Amino acid sequence: MYKGIPVLLKKRILIVAGCFVFGLVGMSIRLGYVQIAEGKMLDDRASEQQTRNRTIAPTRGIIYDRNLEVLAKSASVATVGVVHAQIQDSEMVAKVLAEHLNMDYEKVYKKVTKRVAFERIATKVDKKIADSIRELNLPGVKVDEDSKRYYPYNTLASQTLGFVGKDNQGIVGLEVKYDSYLKGKPGNILMETNGKGERREEEAEVRINPQNGYHLVTTLDITLQEYAEQALERVVEMKDARRGAIIMMNPQDGEIYALAVKPDFNLNEPFTINNEELKNNWSYILKRNNKNI
Repeated sequence: MYKGIPVLLKKRILIVAGCFVFGLVGMSIRLGYVQIAEGKMLDDRASEQQTRNRTIAPTRGIIYDRNLEVLAKSASVATVGVVHAQIQDSEMVAKVLAEHLNMDYEKVYKKVTKRVAFERIATKVDKKIADSIRELNLPGVKVDEDSKRYYPYNTLASQTLGFVGKDNQGIVGLEVKYDSYLKGKPGNILMETNGKGERREEEAEVRINPQNGYHLVTTLDITLQEYAEQALERVVEMKDARRGAIIMMNPQDGEIYALAVKPDFNLNEPFTINNEELKNNWSYILKRNNKNI
């Protein structure tokens, strides 16, 4: 094959051929690595870029007393958000949302113009207000169902029941103890988009329904709980005590019929300070703590 070709030229041909083969082998290894080792990660990234995913909150399970009287339940509200790539008039959208949601225009406009796939403008929005926004059919504005925890008896068994945070996750009491059963599983709304992040008109939204949480039946009795709390409140006031507790329990099987603790708090406003002295000094405490940070 190389007969009559100078030795120096032969060496150059061999070097070039070797580099070509080496490069081809390297490219094959790299291609195999990308397809096998990084294949799933790259596929997930492509899916993330081509779809818009909005979460649908599940309805948290109801907490009952022993007679199936409701102690805690979830009411229907909504989450209002925007898909930046689909908004046609940012100023108009911000103005309309600010008026309907009773929010500061500048704050809303900043969220509307934020260059992210989906930005939440407000959560726990009253259903009537959410419906009025939905009826406007504003391009890029999304109104999705959500839920808000509600406690019909306000302070009743507050220390026992506990409450949830803004994300409907249990924080204290039975709400956090049985959170894995009560919270349910979120759903999703998936929408395919083009390279600019705009919705493909020929593609419909794909809805994956949430799985609502399980209900919880306790051994508490509302009537006995109310009686225990009233009796405890009188005793605490009469003795000028700082706190107190009463437990009413069935000695045969250990079922707790009432668990009263004072002081208590309003479950629908758990972060409201009830202690007047603490409330008056709260701003001072915050300033002092900020200085120490």
